[in-house]
Amino acid sequence: MSENNVENLEQVETPITEQDIKETIESLVNYLPKLYDGMRWIGEKFREGRHQQVRKQLFDAVEGLNWSIDVISILFPDKINFVVVNEALRNLIEGIENQDVSNVADVIEYEILDIISTWQQELSIY
Repeated sequence: MSENNVENLEQVETPITEQDIKETIESLVNYLPKLYDGMRWIGEKFREGRHQQVRKQLFDAVEGLNWSIDVISILFPDKINFVVVNEALRNLIEGIENQDVSNVADVIEYEILDIISTWQQELSIY
């Protein structure tokens, strides 16, 4: 295959179908309770001082949180308060950077879990 053909393949965009949107919403609605439970568990481990053991899980959960933010901001932009979400993420990053275990636990328990819970309630009709 020539280089020109490869470039053309990379430029082909598949249109998003109603089925794709439906499946994405279903995935999000099914994922949010798991994200909530996982973040709650991570917050508990940080509170217990076992943060070194759950560091990878925290980063995986943040990746899942970012995916959720992406989906909600595209499909339900009126359901996301960017100011609140950005502040919570900034607080979480600050706690991680400063290795402030108590602050990380607080942000997870009092900010992140509230955000996820709100999304669960608002998206429960789907």
